[in-house]
Amino acid sequence: MKRRLIASLLAVCLVAGLLPTVALAAEPCTATVGCTREAGHEGDCVLPSANNDAGEAGDEVDGEPASANDETSGMNTDTNNVPAPMDDADSNAYYETIDVIDPVDITAVESVGEQPVKIGETGYSTLADAVNAAGTNGVGTDIITLTADITLTGSIIVPEKATFTIKGEGHTIQFPAGGVFKQIDKNNLEGVTDVNLTFENVNFENTAGEKNGYAVITGFDASGVTLNFTGCTFTNMWDAVYSNVISDTNVSQNVVNITDCTFSNTAWVYGLDDGCNAAYDPAAIRNKITYNITPATTTGTEGVGERFATASITTDGVERGYATLAAAVAAVEDGGTIILLTNASGSGIGTFLNTANGAKTAVKDFTINFDNHTYTCTGPAVGSMGTQSQAFHLEWKGTGNENAKVTLKNGTISSTADSGVRMLVQNYCDLTLDNMTLDGTNIGRGQYTLSNNCGNVTIQNCEIIAPENGFAFDSCDYANYTGVSVTVKGESEILGKIERTNPNGGENNARISVQSGTFSDVSALNYLAAGADVAVELGESATQSTTIPADATVALDLNGKTLTNEDGKHTIINNGTLTITGEGTVDNVSHGKGALVNYGTVVLNGGIFKRSAETGVNATTSGGNSWYTIDNQGVMTINKGVTVENSGKFSSMIRNLGTQAGEGVTAGVLTIEGGSFTGGLNNVKNDDYSTLTVTGGTFQTGAQANIMNWNVAEINDGTFTSTAEEAVWNGVWESAGKGQLTIKGGTFTGVEPYGAVVNSEKYPGGTILITDGYFSHKPDKSYIAEGKDAVVSDKAGYYTIGVSEVDVETAVSAGEPNVSVPDGTGITTDQVATAAKSEATTNTLAAAASALANDSSIVGTEDAAKTALGDLADDSAAITVVVQPYLDVAVEKIETAEDGSKTMTLEIAAKYHVVATTDPDHIKTESGEGQNAVVLKEAQTLNVTTPIQITVPLASSFADGDAQFYVRHIKSSTRTYVYSATRNNDSTITFTNPNGFSTFVVTTQAPAAKIGEIGYTTLQAAVDAVQNGETITLVKDNGEAVMVGRTVTFTLDKAGKTFSGTVKGASARTTVQEENGIYTCVYSAPSGGGGSSTTTTYAVSTPSGVKHGSVSVSHKNASKGTAVTIAVKPDSGYQLDELTVTDQSGDAVKLTKKSDTQYTFTMPASKVEITVSFAEEPALTTLPFLDVQTGDWFYDAVMFVYGQGMMNGTSSTTFSPDATTTRGMIVTILHRLAGSPASRESADFLDVPAGQYYSEAVAWASENGIVNGYDDGNFGPDDTITREQMAAILYRYAGFQGYDMSAKADLSGFSDAGTVSGYAQEAIRWANAAGLVSGTSTTTISPKAGATRAQVAAILMRFCENVVK
Repeated sequence: MKRRLIASLLAVCLVAGLLPTVALAAEPCTATVGCTREAGHEGDCVLPSANNDAGEAGDEVDGEPASANDETSGMNTDTNNVPAPMDDADSNAYYETIDVIDPVDITAVESVGEQPVKIGETGYSTLADAVNAAGTNGVGTDIITLTADITLTGSIIVPEKATFTIKGEGHTIQFPAGGVFKQIDKNNLEGVTDVNLTFENVNFENTAGEKNGYAVITGFDASGVTLNFTGCTFTNMWDAVYSNVISDTNVSQNVVNITDCTFSNTAWVYGLDDGCNAAYDPAAIRNKITYNITPATTTGTEGVGERFATASITTDGVERGYATLAAAVAAVEDGGTIILLTNASGSGIGTFLNTANGAKTAVKDFTINFDNHTYTCTGPAVGSMGTQSQAFHLEWKGTGNENAKVTLKNGTISSTADSGVRMLVQNYCDLTLDNMTLDGTNIGRGQYTLSNNCGNVTIQNCEIIAPENGFAFDSCDYANYTGVSVTVKGESEILGKIERTNPNGGENNARISVQSGTFSDVSALNYLAAGADVAVELGESATQSTTIPADATVALDLNGKTLTNEDGKHTIINNGTLTITGEGTVDNVSHGKGALVNYGTVVLNGGIFKRSAETGVNATTSGGNSWYTIDNQGVMTINKGVTVENSGKFSSMIRNLGTQAGEGVTAGVLTIEGGSFTGGLNNVKNDDYSTLTVTGGTFQTGAQANIMNWNVAEINDGTFTSTAEEAVWNGVWESAGKGQLTIKGGTFTGVEPYGAVVNSEKYPGGTILITDGYFSHKPDKSYIAEGKDAVVSDKAGYYTIGVSEVDVETAVSAGEPNVSVPDGTGITTDQVATAAKSEATTNTLAAAASALANDSSIVGTEDAAKTALGDLADDSAAITVVVQPYLDVAVEKIETAEDGSKTMTLEIAAKYHVVATTDPDHIKTESGEGQNAVVLKEAQTLNVTTPIQITVPLASSFADGDAQFYVRHIKSSTRTYVYSATRNNDSTITFTNPNGFSTFVVTTQAPAAKIGEIGYTTLQAAVDAVQNGETITLVKDNGEAVMVGRTVTFTLDKAGKTFSGTVKGASARTTVQEENGIYTCVYSAPSGGGGSSTTTTYAVSTPSGVKHGSVSVSHKNASKGTAVTIAVKPDSGYQLDELTVTDQSGDAVKLTKKSDTQYTFTMPASKVEITVSFAEEPALTTLPFLDVQTGDWFYDAVMFVYGQGMMNGTSSTTFSPDATTTRGMIVTILHRLAGSPASRESADFLDVPAGQYYSEAVAWASENGIVNGYDDGNFGPDDTITREQMAAILYRYAGFQGYDMSAKADLSGFSDAGTVSGYAQEAIRWANAAGLVSGTSTTTISPKAGATRAQVAAILMRFCENVVK
């Protein structure tokens, strides 16, 4: 093959005498098998040519004759002599014919300006002229200075014994090919001697192409040549310096010094060629040239050393390159190291014991450092005769005791799909793989990435990738070799199957030792070494039983796969430390065997553990296949995400078994943090000498108890449901267990007659201590912590542990809904009642009523209940007082809108009855036969503070179509919520209501917008309700002009709808900015400071000397459009008679009534005058409220607050004494009591917008330190006020007014005094001493209980009488 040559040499080539420029006269090199030419250097080793005989005159290049003045010009254009990269198709084809041409006259090819070169003051037109002048007689010390950039078209020959310095002064020498300077004696091809050249600040730049040429080329057998480069730049070159063959070991030392130079797009700092004669001593030859490079690490190049090489070998401190990795392996000496210089591809690599049958590389010790590169075998593959299918084939030395030692490290081996490779590495030597990746992806389905037939293989920090359905590696006891072993350690990752085989039969001497790493084949666990630390991520499901040794650490990721046992074996036996994760399954299908048996330490973070073949329920059906799914006799932790299941009911699902060794438990320690446990005779059997701790999880069984405890168990949380017996069973088995059970939390559901938690009568001696939890059956009093009782809980149908305030047995059970339906609606009362008794509704009502069942003021006493029952209860009867919560539902009307849509209006309220009964499970209050109960309280208002699901039937007119239903909740005249309803079927809908009870309207009309799941009829309503950081989502197109009067930031999500409206400040004090749908609204309160303004203000005149009352205004002067507030305060016994505002023309200005004592108007563009008069109040002798009777304990209090205008009714005929009072109501009452002083439009709380009935009152109270709000920046105006909150607000109000606050009561007589919040302790002591807040019973003060309207009325009356005076 004709050798490919570089058409033009890169960058500036300094030739110190090695490259011939004329026809060769010396004996040419002969290519032999032993030739050591590097790739790309073969052009420098000149060989005979068919048309170019050595020494023949008239050498031609491309048909052009040599120049007539070749001998004197000093110029050479021998582009064909430039070393070029060789093809790697045949690593032995190093040499081909090279055409050699004579130099040409530099004057014909050098392009420069006029005299761009100087020596001293003498100018030269060409650089060649200057070099010839400076080098005369070989003794010159001239300094050549460049005064301009120079462009060359060929090389400059340096004379013998030349000594000069070229100072570039930052100028550039550009050249298209070859070398700039060559040091050659062209007559005899001998290298020049005693040349000393210095180059300072010269820029060498090749212009011929990508990476081409050299700055200096030194010739054959150069002697005593010194080259110095300082501060130079080399751009777009192969090498800065290229040194040709040195064949004479007697030459003087040559030195190249490269200091502080810069390389850009240059392949190598220097290139070096040793020659092509195998008889040469490479070490001796290479020692004849020294390269000193400062700094040692040079940036901008691919390396320091020979170029064009795929691999290199360093011998005696000198690096030598090779065209192919195969050539380097062939050349490396025993014990040597090969470095892969670049990503490479080529033939397979083989070392052979028998080299007689062809040119094969003999077995030897060596290392290949891939230096983070990849070698891809493209073929042909190598191997033993007839099995040439490997990328690497490494044979032994014929004896295991003196086996070859081979190391492959720091790189990747792969192959192409068409390479013929079916095994990436076949090994017989002692092989070390260190930090390697063996990628067998392309070697073929089912093949082996690494096969080991002999020797000891160490895999350290490697990744081995098997082909599809293939093997990452094997250990094969093959033929008559002395043995084979594979050791895996470090952070290795083995992706694929592993195999230990013996094709010869008999004893298998192949060994695998797994010390560490990550595997996809679970069989790796069968080969764990002492102290192993291994991770396995299952690559495929497997049938395998595994035993983990005592000192091993294993992390097993099930990875969605299934691990099943081998017949008759446990699936996993752990003696070490095991962690299991992932979503896969560990199964066991053999009788008497488990999925996991632990004697060491196990942490389960994921997975399903089961015995899928066990389905029986008794000895007959299960005796053939039954056992524990998990058996723990060590230390085990089960966390969330784990599932343990068993369809059988004959064996417990999990056994925790300890052992006795001296004192204490040494094994059988089981901690369950979470998970799902279903099936088995018991979910968990805590056996002899064991310790069980449960802090979470869901346990279900239909056979016996969820937990059977024989020793020590503590349950802190979890859900335990047995549909057959009790949830938890506790007992003692002779001396092997203690039967100590502690329950600190959780939900326990059992069935009659067993209960929820049971101490065994058959195996007595156990102890149970319960401090908290929920129980379907009332726990025995002996189980409950001292000072506590089983009381009705807030979880429907369950008891909890608390302090009982009552002396009678209590319970909560659902009452019958009270329903009214007008005729003609198409709905029956039964439909409404059935919907109102849905499970979700009943549970929420029961939770809300649970506190009432523990409140003596609600349920009364046992004596009172007996008295009420009378003859229905004899002296021995057990009496229970039951609170019966229910819904009161009144269907008001069904209407048709103009668009044809339907609406249904309902009044819904939560109520409760209190009944005393002798049979709480079958309550009958109707008189007559079978009566066993009487009503103690009827139709009382139930305060529900949590969201509640409500189901209502649809009228027949709603039944058609798939329309989306909504429920408008008219909470007040100023606030309406909209809830999305779920259509259950054609007859009912369900919605969630978080905001109490009032009027509800079912409709198909969507809200304008929503915040979360709560809708609003207008966008303005949504903006009024939005809290800081929340998102308002449009439900339909909107064009409202929305006003904001507070500080809040919210997002308006159009959700594909159109918003054509605006969002603006309600006044000049509120600014609104919008960016990407985020609205930032800032309200600036009046500063009270000075400053000039161009705004015109007008006087607001108030009368003086007003009789029987007073009047004040928020502004003495105001500009047009300002909202002015008038506060009137009648004297005691008087009321407002007349209030008017007139402008400058005498016209009346419209007043807006905010309350009985507060009015507002908008300032006109003139002064205004206010007139006011008061009249004596008529004496209040009766109340208009039907629900306040003269015998009620709160009658006088309601008369007082109503008469004082402090509280009004909830309607014209109702006061609702049992209804709760909100925080906004209380502050509004105190604001009225203070005379409704003027304040800001709204407070700084996030949930107090302007325009609400309480807005100014809350702002006033906040400004004066009467209220503080919550830590989250909200005030909670609609929150029910608690007794301690009311005491605290009154306490601060008293301080604000300067009232006496010195009295403080001792609360130690109340058992719940310790539950008073820190902020309210002084306040409630004062309120109790002042007679404002008394106990709810003789032993309780109930600070957290909500205050009813009747209680608030009484407190306010006492406040006015005892504190205000």
